[in-house]
Amino acid sequence: MTAQLIELDSRRRASLSSLAHADHERYLAEVEPDGTIVLTPAVVLTAAEAGLQARPDIVEQLQAGSAPGAPFSTQRPARRPKS
Repeated sequence: MTAQLIELDSRRRASLSSLAHADHERYLAEVEPDGTIVLTPAVVLTAAEAGLQARPDIVEQLQAGSAPGAPFSTQRPARRPKS
């Protein structure tokens, strides 16, 4: 890993485009006591997604394609026209 100098602009902003990996758009930033800034790639989940991930039994069933209940549809239901 090579070090790269990053300068802040007049509004105290820095561009990370030359450093950021194309697969990541969001990062968690932590400032250590010595002033070091650590950026960690992050993924944002909805509350429903987080709840689902807390249930490994359901995730396993979904991955196996054997989840109980109504069959899954890959199409959205048709929207009713506005009146």
